[in-house]
Amino acid sequence: MDRCDFSSVCRTILDSATLNQVEFLENLFDDYARANLFFFNAGLSNRWLRGLKPLSSAIIKYYKADDKADNLMRNFNKSIMPQICDYNNLTNALHDLVLNDVSISDDSKKELLGYYPCDSKSEAVEFICNILIFAMSRPFVTRDTKIIEKHTSSGALSLIVSERIFGAEIPVPCKHFSGRNKELAELHDILSENNKGS
Repeated sequence: MDRCDFSSVCRTILDSATLNQVEFLENLFDDYARANLFFFNAGLSNRWLRGLKPLSSAIIKYYKADDKADNLMRNFNKSIMPQICDYNNLTNALHDLVLNDVSISDDSKKELLGYYPCDSKSEAVEFICNILIFAMSRPFVTRDTKIIEKHTSSGALSLIVSERIFGAEIPVPCKHFSGRNKELAELHDILSENNKGS
């Protein structure tokens, strides 16, 4: 099961949103970026969101301050929430992510899931952002990239699929069309009747 960290929470949000990685981070951390003249690049954003590098400690420290947590919620509500197709589905997915993470104490789970189920859009924003701030604050654990590298370099998997597969070997796909002799014969007859066969 996936660990509830910055990477997994953001990937869950991005699965529901119509934003690319850089747009997502620019919108989420808009006030931090403006105050610190910080620019997000695709390479670093990708490594943060794939769990290969820890999120900037300066960003984490900035949003852990009580008054800045409200800014994060405001940023999310203004620029990200309108891009989310189904926020109920997103809150359900985040609920499951927290609930299934055995490394989170029962007390922390109870506190994080206090707004679930969300009765309104504003409750959903608060629920999502509380989980996001919690995930940002957790100690960083690097994801195992051996499987990702093996399958993406061979072209067998996209990055999105490869990030969801942990510790499993993927069977090599069959490159030959086999076991369909009857269907092939029918197709040949149909094409021959219409002067399309060889």
